[in-house]
Amino acid sequence: MQICMVTSAHFPPIEGMGKHIWNLSQFLIDHGHDVQIITRGGMGKTRFYSKNGISIWRVPFLPVYPFHVHLQGIFVAPLVEKILTEVDIFHIHSPLSPVLSTERLIMLTFHSTVPEDVSLTPMNSFYSLLMKLQSPVSYRLECEHLKNASKVNVISPRTVEIIRRYPGCPKNIDVIWNGVNTCNYSPDWELPRDKKIVLTVSRLAPGKGIEDLIHAATLVIQQDPSFHFLIAGDGVLKNSLHRKIHESNFGKNITLLGHISDQASLLRLYREALLFVLPSYHEGIPTVLLEAMSCGCPVVSTKVGGIPQFVEHGKNGILISPNQPKRLAEIILSSLDNPVFLNNLGKQARQTVEERFSWEIIGQRYLDQYINMIN
Repeated sequence: MQICMVTSAHFPPIEGMGKHIWNLSQFLIDHGHDVQIITRGGMGKTRFYSKNGISIWRVPFLPVYPFHVHLQGIFVAPLVEKILTEVDIFHIHSPLSPVLSTERLIMLTFHSTVPEDVSLTPMNSFYSLLMKLQSPVSYRLECEHLKNASKVNVISPRTVEIIRRYPGCPKNIDVIWNGVNTCNYSPDWELPRDKKIVLTVSRLAPGKGIEDLIHAATLVIQQDPSFHFLIAGDGVLKNSLHRKIHESNFGKNITLLGHISDQASLLRLYREALLFVLPSYHEGIPTVLLEAMSCGCPVVSTKVGGIPQFVEHGKNGILISPNQPKRLAEIILSSLDNPVFLNNLGKQARQTVEERFSWEIIGQRYLDQYINMIN
């Protein structure tokens, strides 16, 4: 079988949707299928390369907001015609992917919807205003995707509720969760979590709640200066977050690590952190949260999107409401009082991922759907 993924995600992947597509593609390659990926490139011509057996096309990308996706579609269309005879199924990953015009089968996966993300994002920066401008344009794109799709699935039950409101929504929408490679992201139970490290891995973008985390960090450090907060990731808010940390006068205790591409380095952080914190205002099923849980790291997350569907408060993680930095600070400080409780949270988290979110489970569900579409 030959599958072509269509996406806006970067490759090598730097965020959740990209990791999802990459892991799915690797699963399919490992099971004897051929995979191509069409994604954004730079200002030049379409470029092609192969990595780990996956064929990757990077088409020209012009950042003309809010019509950049339409412009990407202009460059994608001739490429689709060129490779059409090689493809059994086009698999579009939304949001922000171009609409395809083809007689081939189309699977559509919603990782989130732009209008919902925008509605939950505080309008407190230039970039969040750009998101607001993008919302009505993306809504029309998402409706077009639904009209053209042969099969629709989403990564969380919350997204099903949203898609049901769209015109032309199909009756049958399957939920196929995000997954994680449980072999690559595994615990080291012999390694003590005795360092006061609080870890976050996230895009530095509106709606991710990093400003709240920095606020919480300042409250924690004021009471216990031995805490260190590590924030891995990159994005449009990097410079403003740098300024916010500098203004807090706690720059020695709060570090922006940038994007970490080396898996071994990221694994070490997950294994050593006292807590992993996800302070987002909106999410689908965040890959980084699953990675932390797979490594046995106790997690504190906002109860948004599909997260409450697999994080049970007090059992395999801790849930809080978004935009609650004081409450987040209290939880971080109190974590020191009960190491046995934290250890149990980590073990239950690992068990949850093994039972529900390994790529052997998630990948097989996609493969079954592809086969059913063709048959």
